Parts: sequence; structure tokens; C-alpha cells
Amino acid sequence: MKVLHVLYNYFPDHTGSTIRSEGVLSGQKAIGIEVVAITSPFQSGFSDAEYETVEGVKVYRAKNVICNELDISEKPKSLWSRVKKLRLLLSFARYIREVAEKEQVDVIHAHSMFFCAFAAKYASKTLGIPMVYEFRSLWEERSKNQGIVSKYLSKLLKFSETLAMRAADHVVTINQGLKSNIVKRGIRDQHVTVVSNAVSSSLLSVAQNTTSSTSFCRFGYVGNFSDIEGLDLLLEAFSLSFPVDGFPDVSLSFWGRGPDLEYLSALAESKNDPRIKFCGPFSRDSVTLVYESLDCIVIPRISLPITELVTPLKPLEAMAFGRLVIGSDVGGIVEVVGGSENALLFPAGDTVALSSQLSFAHENIEPCLRTLKCGRDFVFENRNWSEVSRAYSKVYQDLLVG
Repeated sequence: MKVLHVLYNYFPDHTGSTIRSEGVLSGQKAIGIEVVAITSPFQSGFSDAEYETVEGVKVYRAKNVICNELDISEKPKSLWSRVKKLRLLLSFARYIREVAEKEQVDVIHAHSMFFCAFAAKYASKTLGIPMVYEFRSLWEERSKNQGIVSKYLSKLLKFSETLAMRAADHVVTINQGLKSNIVKRGIRDQHVTVVSNAVSSSLLSVAQNTTSSTSFCRFGYVGNFSDIEGLDLLLEAFSLSFPVDGFPDVSLSFWGRGPDLEYLSALAESKNDPRIKFCGPFSRDSVTLVYESLDCIVIPRISLPITELVTPLKPLEAMAFGRLVIGSDVGGIVEVVGGSENALLFPAGDTVALSSQLSFAHENIEPCLRTLKCGRDFVFENRNWSEVSRAYSKVYQDLLVG
């Protein structure tokens, strides 16, 4: 069986989305599915070549064929820039068909967002092969509160995503919360399969050789700096737990990038605390070094529809590397960590409660080490992409038989 994965973005971008995509591709390869990928016209690769080999997978770069000045950004976009992106939809669809025909694939698997699904549907329809759409997030929630125009764009985005799911021969999503949301949109329950977030076998092999934390002084956040993450809450809680004059051995590091970087940097600077550091983005090859520089990963997401339903990937990585996870009790985090026995949880949005958990981790090493071990065991036993990917195999087989 050969599957063409249509990705909005992939490496060299280092985001939760690209990490999941890498896990999907590597996991499917591990169980004998032949995979090839294509990225959207908005993402540059490592070179100007039509295709590259990334982590052992052939990745076609549509941007190098459909030349344009557009790129992927989390910054607010004008209506005109969105229209310009949509104008490339047909060109992308034709290129997907060309690659699918050239590679002689059996299934086309489009991943969020709807732009990929619409283009993939054209290719699958004209070639007479099944199309799967993987829905990963409530994208409309990210922009609905950014003004009147954004409110209507949010509604349009939700409509487009729903239409993409209706057009697909089968829908895959990342957790039960999102599946419930999809079913409420009128998609049949049996038309939707949950494939949970997981960690790739290659990363688990590296993580297995990493020594777990033995104390909890180096706190940190790893990921995207956006307003849903509650990182200002983390800064306040850290200062409350560890006054600058009393805890010289404690630190707080931020690894990553995102639209809130400038705001967070200014907030941290106002603390006048040299223990707080912004370390910048990092490459996939540096993941081990990032986690080895920290003892405890804090994920203080605030409660919103998107955070209640969408499961992040970073907690699983942190747990695999033997790092304690402190997270808010939003549904997405509780589901992905597997419950309170695997991580320390606190009520979302509660600065004092988060401060209490930071202090608890620092002062109560033994019970936190037990939580850490439970979390690490949970990931190795239940969140391995090689095993999780078998659900994809069943979806593809059913579609091909049907």
C-alpha cells in the first residue's frame, strides 16, 4: 500500500503539527505502509529542489513548483492575503494529482487545514482513489475574538473545515473531544477514527537513553508562544513561588517562538530576574539537549474551547524524556497525559494554584519522582507511533476494499 500525505507544513518548520506529521509518516513506514508527502505552496523546504528526502521520506515541495511570495505565519493576515492563498488552490490540486499519478499511490491522506483537503479531493476524485482528511484543531477558535472581520472569517473557516470533512471518504482526528465536535457537525460517528498523539520510535529510542530528572529546579516551557498557552500566568507564578533573592538555584527557561514572544519578553524584563531566560527556537536534532536542560516542563494552557478539545504533543515528549510535567486541567492536557497519576495538574487560569504546584515539585522530590515514572511508563507503553499507526492501516484497508 502506498499513501500520499498532503501536509500544510513539515520540516524544517518545528511545530506540534510537523512533529505529529513526522510521527504519522515514521509510524506508517514501520508497519509496512509506503509513504510519500507533499507540502503546501506556502512552505519552503531545505532547498530549491522539487523534492527532498526528509527523515527517509520523499517530500515534494509545491512552493518550488508553484512559485509565489506567500508563506506560513501565525501573525494576523489581511483579507487580501487570504484571497491570494485561495487563488493557488487549483494549481496545488493539479500538482497533487500529478505527484499522486507519478508515485502511483493508493490513498491520498490530507492533513489540516481545509486548503489541503480541497486540493486533495480534486486529485482523488479525478484519479478515482480514496481521500482521508485528518482534522487536528479548532482553527476557527484561534481568530474569532480578533475583531468583527475575524469573527466572520472564523465562521467561514468552520464552514470550510466542516465541508472538507464531508468531502472526505473518511475523517481521522487526534482525540475523543474533537471526534465529539466533528459528530456534532453532522459527520457520522462511524465515518471518524481517532488516532491519538504519540511519540516516534526513533525519538523514544533516544529518550530511553536519557537520564530522568532527579530534582526539580530547572523549570521551563517548550513550544509555541501564543495567547492560548497562559505563559504570562507561568511568569507570575514563578515569581510568586521563587522570589529572586531566595532561590538562586531555580530557573525558568522558554524554548520556542511565536506571536507572543515580544509581549512575554517585555513582561519577563519587568521582573528584573536573570533566572528567566528565552532560549529561542530549536531544531529537531536539538530536542534531546532542550529536555536535558530542564527538570520540569510547565504547560499552563488557559481554558478555551480549543484547549479543552485539542491535545498538545509536547507533554508526551517531556514525559518520554523523563521530565516532570505540570499542566493545567483543561481537557486536552488531561486526556493526553492520561490522568493526574502521570502529571501534576492545577485549575486552569489559577496563578496561585500553579505557584503551589511549582513549589510542591521543588520541595517534594520523592512523590514527584513517582509521578514522573508513571508518566514515562505511560508514554512508552501507550503512545508509540509504530503501534498507534495500525489504526491508519485499518482505515486505508477498509476504504480500498469498499
